[in-house]
Amino acid sequence: MAYLAQVVLGNLGLLLIAAGTGWWLVAPWVRVLPQPVLLAPFVGLVVLPAATLVVYVLTGLTFTASALLAVAGLLGLSALSRPLLRPRPGLALLALGLLCVVIVLVSPQAVGLGEPAFFFFKGTDQAGYAQVADWLITHTVHEAPMADIERPLESWPAVMVAADPRFGSFALLALVTLVNPGPALFAYDAAQALVLASAGLAMVGVFGPRRAVVGLMLGLVLVTGVWLELGTSGYFGKILGYPAALILGGLLLRSEDCAERDRLTYAASVVVFALAAGLAYPGHIVALLAGAIGLSGVVGRLPGSSLRGVPRFSLGLSLMAMLSSAFASGLFARPLLPSFPAVTGPWLEGLAVATGVDSLSAPGSVPGLFAAMGGLTLMAVAVGVALAALWARRADAFALAAAPFGLALVLVLSGRAAALPQLAGFAGPAILIASALLVSELWGRRGQVVAALAFCLAIGVGLPLAVVSIGARLPGPGQDQFVIRKVETEGFIRQIGRERVILDIAAPVQWALAFLVTAGNRVDLGFSASSWEALFSYRDWPPPPEDARARFRIVAATAVLPEGAVLAQTHQFVLVPAAVQPLPGYHLPEALGARETRGLWSDGWLAGEAEMGLAPGPVAIASLVLDVPGGASATAVMPRLTIRIDGAIVADQALQSGLNRLSFPLAASEAERRLTLSVDTVQPLAAPDTRSSGARLIELTLDP
Repeated sequence: MAYLAQVVLGNLGLLLIAAGTGWWLVAPWVRVLPQPVLLAPFVGLVVLPAATLVVYVLTGLTFTASALLAVAGLLGLSALSRPLLRPRPGLALLALGLLCVVIVLVSPQAVGLGEPAFFFFKGTDQAGYAQVADWLITHTVHEAPMADIERPLESWPAVMVAADPRFGSFALLALVTLVNPGPALFAYDAAQALVLASAGLAMVGVFGPRRAVVGLMLGLVLVTGVWLELGTSGYFGKILGYPAALILGGLLLRSEDCAERDRLTYAASVVVFALAAGLAYPGHIVALLAGAIGLSGVVGRLPGSSLRGVPRFSLGLSLMAMLSSAFASGLFARPLLPSFPAVTGPWLEGLAVATGVDSLSAPGSVPGLFAAMGGLTLMAVAVGVALAALWARRADAFALAAAPFGLALVLVLSGRAAALPQLAGFAGPAILIASALLVSELWGRRGQVVAALAFCLAIGVGLPLAVVSIGARLPGPGQDQFVIRKVETEGFIRQIGRERVILDIAAPVQWALAFLVTAGNRVDLGFSASSWEALFSYRDWPPPPEDARARFRIVAATAVLPEGAVLAQTHQFVLVPAAVQPLPGYHLPEALGARETRGLWSDGWLAGEAEMGLAPGPVAIASLVLDVPGGASATAVMPRLTIRIDGAIVADQALQSGLNRLSFPLAASEAERRLTLSVDTVQPLAAPDTRSSGARLIELTLDP
């Protein structure tokens, strides 16, 4: 409990600082927003990193000094703004409660251990954000990272500096790391909790359902749904960018309510927020999403209006905000072809991901039929809410429902269904907020039942993904190996000292990445050929020869080693003398039966189809952990896995790069059961290995 209290107090302090640095921008919106105080923390989290980067680039100061100057300047602006920021006790309790809920959800492992730790199981982008954040903290703008095979630790920061428009997100993680002493990987959960909690508050603050109970439900559902799934999968920029786009869209919707005398100030502040949002997430996407809401709001105000009633201010501000976001990312200075994460299969799968019914990082997490029907159901809800909102003359609810439906429809009809996943984290929350507004508007009126049904459907279709996402993070058997403990890791690094050490971990790739970003710049680090391929496959660099001067080697905790070779050990890493190589023998899981296996090599790699026996026993849940090669390669084709028991299909799921955990029921049997694992795609393993495989079996357990 002491550690939980420490984390809560630390994040609460950061939330207050964020509110203070964001209030000056919120102050011009006070007369048109229902709960502007709730919006201030999230606005601060978007604006403070942008201001820090401006100081960092213009002055050449260290990142820490730039952050202090930015905080001081923004707090000064807020102190001069009118009205002054005056938190209300009820809203403060709401913020504290939501923050506590989110911290427990994103860091259950660390909270359970009572010490800093990071559960590095799903996704690998967390390491990418952490590596760039650490670079910002330790270098000035004049010390550019080099894309040089002799300086591999600078490789990823060099890629990001050259092409990535999300430096507002990197800077935010760096800011949180300054308060939660690094490495930045251990500050990721704190930053994620801060963003999610403030985003939930901001949605209530900018859209403000009239009924408190509806607003409370809305905040809780948003922070436990698709945004939580995105954040825990490593999509830090998305959990900052999607709420920012919704807020910007909400400000565009409210612009017509702004008094004539306040419009210049209102427009200027909205443009500033759009510029800052375009630094946190690709500006062309922010512009598209927010602009779709703003322009839909213009359309929603047209019925019953004359030509003179066209909301010109809202229309002009929408176009101006869209251009501002796009310019902030440098889209027109260095035209880039937008890339989208492709989802295999029919467009219905993409729609399920787009609406937040299924996972972006691991499509197929939710059963296929439910995911497809859930996506269609949510789009049907959007149409119903939009029509009801027109009848109730609620242009805001209409716009929030119509924008995601219209964008999805255009993408599907134009043959760009592969871009549907770019709506994940936007479409579902927008439709949910629209239905919440409709419930509040129709409270006590004839349409209340229909509105309440839409609200419940919007919550219900996203519930399975929330359950899967939360359940995957809860402590369970075998998960200790994926919890990177800060104290344990620091002790391991001290054991290495200043000696040359070879990192010899290729799988799980999360372990290799964790050591690279937490210790790479503090030890004299070299790489084996396999770990080099796992970490730097996005570069066309041949692996350098191992340094003969190295004294130590770091291997995975799952490696089979000669007796007495271990010098130090954590749950992931084992330190051995450099001359020691892991034994080729691979201990197959005890769950396997005695009959001969086929298609499973001794080190766990699977051929296109592998068949093995499962020991007789009672009804059980079989759990597999598979590692899929091709971690950072943009061209790697991810396989699809089909699992059969005695010839009958029990699971069929697309795999993702890195570790995949799958479970399926197993019927009782007095005879050995035949397990078949089939992958539809194989690829060559890293040289000098000449084999091809689709995945590696890391773990197989039976839980009765």
